[in-house]
Amino acid sequence: MRLTLCNGSPRGRSGNTPILEEHFARGVRSVSPEHRIRTCTLGEPEGFREALEAFGEDDAVLLGFPLYVDAMPSGVKAFLEVLGERRGEHRPVLLFLVHSGFPEGVHTRLVGEYLERAARRLACPCGGVMRFGGSEGIRQGGNGKVLRSMEALGREFGIRGHLDPQSLEALAGVERLSSWILGLVGWASRVFYWDRILKKNGAFDRRYDRPLEPR
Repeated sequence: MRLTLCNGSPRGRSGNTPILEEHFARGVRSVSPEHRIRTCTLGEPEGFREALEAFGEDDAVLLGFPLYVDAMPSGVKAFLEVLGERRGEHRPVLLFLVHSGFPEGVHTRLVGEYLERAARRLACPCGGVMRFGGSEGIRQGGNGKVLRSMEALGREFGIRGHLDPQSLEALAGVERLSSWILGLVGWASRVFYWDRILKKNGAFDRRYDRPLEPR
């Protein structure tokens, strides 16, 4: 199988998307070393061209990207629009990876449904939409459970050529968190993430400053 992993993150190679895609690739490779996997970054002109070539040549293409609030990056939307204009006879299996810093599944659900429709409009089989929240801390070494899930999904795809809906539902997690859990998550993110960044940059004591407020 020839598989191309397309990184649609505006952060490019320094984002969380390539880490997630690499763990998916590890799972695919663990099934068979004969699977040929390449990567490309949509934010780079050469990577954009390679992604278009993969759509016309490879057996499967995975498009991964983060959400900003509830919106996909403009570069990903542009790529899908170009695919719509350049449809040929080749129809690779399309997979999607959508992740968000917000922990609730509701933030990724609508984009997931849109991507399933996009695959149908491109007349391509949809191998599955992997979506989940709480991805912001992955580059800092957090959320090992998600990385293990990505490897497991890679193995599943390497064997079956598609992803099981139950596996995808488990990855998506809870649709909405209860109010007390949301409060706990907000406190933890403030104390262990934002406060740490403020202290690192010497700005913690000025965190309530309002320099743009009229005097």
